[in-house]
Order: sequence, then C-alpha cells, then structure tokens
Amino acid sequence: MNKLDSIAYVCGSRDFHAMDSYRSARSSINQENIYLITDLIEGEGFKKLINEEDKIEYLIIIDKLLLKTQSKIGHIWRNLIKLVLFPLQLYKLKVTSKRLGNCIYYAHSMYYILLCSMANLDYIAIPQGSEILIRPFKSKLYRYFSRNALIRAKLIIIDSKKMQSTIKNLYKIDSLIVQNGIDTKTILSRTKDYKYENESLVSFRGIEELYRIKEIFIARNNSERYGYIPIKLAYPFKSEDYYMQVNNLLTNSDEDLGRLDRNQLYRLFSCNLLSISIPKSDSSPKSVYESIFCGCIVAATEEEYLKDLPQCMRERVIIVNLEDHLWLEKAIKSAKILRKKKFTPSVYSLENYDQYKSFILIHNRAKKILGYSSY
Repeated sequence: MNKLDSIAYVCGSRDFHAMDSYRSARSSINQENIYLITDLIEGEGFKKLINEEDKIEYLIIIDKLLLKTQSKIGHIWRNLIKLVLFPLQLYKLKVTSKRLGNCIYYAHSMYYILLCSMANLDYIAIPQGSEILIRPFKSKLYRYFSRNALIRAKLIIIDSKKMQSTIKNLYKIDSLIVQNGIDTKTILSRTKDYKYENESLVSFRGIEELYRIKEIFIARNNSERYGYIPIKLAYPFKSEDYYMQVNNLLTNSDEDLGRLDRNQLYRLFSCNLLSISIPKSDSSPKSVYESIFCGCIVAATEEEYLKDLPQCMRERVIIVNLEDHLWLEKAIKSAKILRKKKFTPSVYSLENYDQYKSFILIHNRAKKILGYSSY
C-alpha cells in the first residue's frame, strides 16, 4: 500500500461546516500535514475562522473583490467572480497538488468538488443539502456540471437518506450516509452547569428566505397567548435584503445576537425554552443536534432526517405544521412540558452523532478506497 503524505480540505474557510470537519481531522488522527486550500477567508460580513496554527494553501483570495455584505446581488456577483477566476483557481490547485504528494482531498460544496474534478485529484465529495435537493431542479446546466463533478469522486459523503435517494435518482450514483457530527464531549461538559432560566425562543438558522425566519416573528407577533415572549436571533450568516425584512419585525424585547461562537451558542441553547428550525428544505442540520444536546427543545418542520433520530433526540423535537396559524402557540405549550425533563443521550446517539467519530469513519473508508496504509 502507498503511504499517505497529506490531507487537504478544499473549501471556503468561512464555511463553518467545512472548518468543523477540518478541526476534527486535526484532532482525530496522527497526520501532521493537514491543509486548507481556499479562496475565501472572510468578506461579505463573515468573521475569520482560521487561526495561526492552520496550514493554509492559498488559491486566489477573492475577499476584496466581493461586496461588503451578503445580498441577492452580492450572491450573483460572488458567483460571477468565481466563474471568471475558475481557470486560474484550477491552475493554482494543480500546482499546489504537486507539492502535497500522495494526498486525499476533501472537497466541501459543489464549486470545490468541480475544481477537484477538473484537476484530476483523488477527492472525497461532500456536497451541501441545497446543492442536491434544490439547485439541480432549477437549472439543467447546474445538473450537468454537478453530475460530472460527483461521478468522478472516489467517494460521495452525504448526511441523509433524502440526499442519497436524490443523487441516486438524478445521477445514478451511489453515496455514503454519514451523519453531521457535533462535538458531543465539549457540549456535555460545558453545558452541565448551565441552567434553563429564560422563557425565550431562539432562531438560529441563516437569515435568508430558505430558512423562513420571517415566519417565526410573524407567528409570535400574531399570537394572542404568547405575543410577549422574546425571540433571540442568532445566525451564522445573513442576506442583507432579507435581514432588513426580519429586522422590521423585531420588538423591544427581542435580541439580535448576530453570529455567535460555539460556546456562546451552547449557552444560548442551554438557557432558553425553544429553538426553531423551519426551512423550506433540510437535510441533516448540525445546529439542530447541537440544540438538542444542549438540552433545548426544537420546533421543526417535517423532514426525513427526523425519522432517523434516536429516541432520546427525537423526543426533544416538536414537529410543526406552518399551515396551522397556531403552530407556534402549540409548540411553546408543548416545549414548556418537555423542557422539564433533562436530556440524557443514549450510547447510540453518542456513537453516531459525534463529529470526531464521523470523520474517522469517512477517512478510514477513503484510505481503503484509495489504497493508503494506516498510520
């Protein structure tokens, strides 16, 4: 078997899912050369996630070419920049790959999957939920390029049966389900001293139309019984135009907390009544699992991933129907009862929803496929 010289994450380094996976790799295996290959550091209002200890191989960094905030126009402009620079990024990736020797590349999101494909690298494809569940049905051109990018991958990692069946039906390609892992050990150790003390709601998904944040505030504002309950708004990113619509619905009791670090988010979940996740489409949301492990109750719309949750996690979720104008009132009423019971994770949940164990599972499969020896 060949010796593995390095591991590389090809991604935008402001992508917190990719960065969590990168950190898991650094903490889980005995491999010195673990790199980030990226074209994005911050920009558009994103905070920098990298630190001085990270080993970074830079493509052409496009931060300064982007608009100052996220918006629909900014999204179109970013994609245009990425398209124009694609040949140069491809060249830089090929040059970088020659220095890294025998390397397994983990490509997070379709743009970087396509880059690795065109560079003829040995890569593991990790597409995002919307890249499989939404975009192929809106554009035949996107479907064509995404199929070519995925079919050349040595392994495709997805996080739900919904994504797996869609890839199989659309592209006739097999994929491996590995749950989005969370840092279970850190969460449980840091939240054991936090107390549920606030009868507040938590909105924690991105501020854009997909996540239907406006509906949360509208339902609360229209509630005769619970119109007084404050909402704490936290988000990893925001689209400026949609954010303005949400901001107009805030009351004096609400809190706009912006982007929180992990410890702040864990405290938020631990100390409040109900967190809400009602996107138009969802795959396997890591932040929902974090909320559950922090002891919070989650209101969520019906999705495939909920059926696969272990009982200890499933019983912390209230499924809501947005067509029922009392959906939020009913969720709050149920949450007040469920919140009295302490969350106790099962052995199964600890084994299957831990990010470090998830990475080791993926990496061992990748090494076997590519013929690399164990460390």
